[in-house]
Amino acid sequence: MVRLCLQLGIIPVFVPPREFGLQNAIEHFNGLWHRKVWQRYRFASLAALTGVTAQYVAARRQRLAVRLATAPPRRPWPADWAWRPEQLPTGTVIYVRRTSDQGTLTFLGHTWRVDPHWCHRLVRAEVDLERHEIRCFALRRSAPAEQPLLRVLPYHYPRRDLVP
Repeated sequence: MVRLCLQLGIIPVFVPPREFGLQNAIEHFNGLWHRKVWQRYRFASLAALTGVTAQYVAARRQRLAVRLATAPPRRPWPADWAWRPEQLPTGTVIYVRRTSDQGTLTFLGHTWRVDPHWCHRLVRAEVDLERHEIRCFALRRSAPAEQPLLRVLPYHYPRRDLVP
């Protein structure tokens, strides 16, 4: 899903389901879709997955029609877009995580040392796939416009993940 979003120019943002904020709603929807679509059906093709997903989204939109009527319009799907599985992902993926009691973050299958003075607090980790780095920013509820850089970590996308 991440590679699909990046190829479409969408920045994926991952937030733990119990954290507050807009991204929590997105993670909640992802969890619902996973339980209601992905775990219930087997798909022979991408078209089959798309069809069941479209039915699920249509039913959900019907339930949320009043709320959706006030939402801004979505961008149309690019007409000339094609899936390129061999293409290395480019762009940025964002993870919002809470640090441990020692100021470390765990995501992407690794534990990253961020800041020993930023314990049990939220961090926005921006994985920049073109610059091969992770930029970790302190998130502050008392001053949300101020997000100081805590650390820059090296990161290289694992090539084993590519599927021809």
